[in-house]
Amino acid sequence: MAEYVGPDSVVAVQKALRARTADLATQPLLSNGGRMLNILEADAYGWDRVRAEVQTYGYVGLTKVSRDTTLARLAQDFGPNADFPHWDVFTGQAEPVTTACRAIVGSYNLPRDWKLIHETMPDDQLIEAAQSVNLAAGVQSPPAYYLRSDFMPSMLTALIDGSGGMVACASGNMRYHADGPMAGGMFAGGVSVAEVHRRKGLGALVNAALLVESQRVLGWTHVLEQARATNLASVAMIEHCGLMSWPGVVTCMVNIGTGFQTR
Repeated sequence: MAEYVGPDSVVAVQKALRARTADLATQPLLSNGGRMLNILEADAYGWDRVRAEVQTYGYVGLTKVSRDTTLARLAQDFGPNADFPHWDVFTGQAEPVTTACRAIVGSYNLPRDWKLIHETMPDDQLIEAAQSVNLAAGVQSPPAYYLRSDFMPSMLTALIDGSGGMVACASGNMRYHADGPMAGGMFAGGVSVAEVHRRKGLGALVNAALLVESQRVLGWTHVLEQARATNLASVAMIEHCGLMSWPGVVTCMVNIGTGFQTR
């Protein structure tokens, strides 16, 4: 198991965010996304400060922003050599999301020796398996401490086959400040399915199972998930789980460095 995952530049950001835990606890408009710093309400945080954070880390995420307005501002501020990948935003309240997700979980007839497991403090073996499934699916895995709930409540959900192998996984965490605009919300993502088991609807199953169990255990009031508009399978999966899209609203990465890539 690797405590941190990715190229050296990406690992350096993960370590820096971990070291900044005490400061982030005092910043309602910031959150440790594990893989990158997330800024909420960039206008309120201040664009000078946004630029400073980008210079510090090489890349940051701007959560739930206007796509067109933000991309125009970023092009002006950072120029043609910067990269601004973005993901469509989907959100939902605890109800009706958990109702939709219970129906999904109940509709699957898994092999008798398969099982869904949910861990808020997964062991090294489970974390390593999730990292491997994420990597094979092109998903940047969070650092291990993040999955272990070292600094914030989180949950790792996995579908395990009869031989003990991980078929699929998803994770969620309560990364948002209690006094911030996303208070009470959970971020869910990292949905990954082993290649041999793809196109069977198991991504929807593991995502739905995560949302149901994490709401019961962690008590989130609303949830946010993200997907590229071109990733039609992920978009359909998220909407199937009861989340609604925000037309024209995205989470955007400001990337002036190299190294970070995810689906």
